[in-house]
Amino acid sequence: EVEDMVASGPEEEATRWKAVEEGLNKVLALSDGVDHGYKWLFGTVEGPGYADFVLAAVFIWFQRAGPDGGWERMKDLNGGIWEKHMVNVEKYMQVL
Repeated sequence: EVEDMVASGPEEEATRWKAVEEGLNKVLALSDGVDHGYKWLFGTVEGPGYADFVLAAVFIWFQRAGPDGGWERMKDLNGGIWEKHMVNVEKYMQVL
């Protein structure tokens, strides 16, 4: 039910944010096994991988349609790697 997905109070909201943070920690752990250099989480030194764009799409959703302040809350987690990721992907999002 959609009603079950909407946080109805501070405790429920805190639980959902904790789940988001744990999920991002798992994503970061998955990328640890990839020889990606400093710029990409799942790509190579030469360029981004498909998963880098999927992750960026999730972050764009948080920026544009997610909960108020969601992206602001997420971007600095894990030492700011998520904001850095979006900066790196940005040049690939331009329509030529």
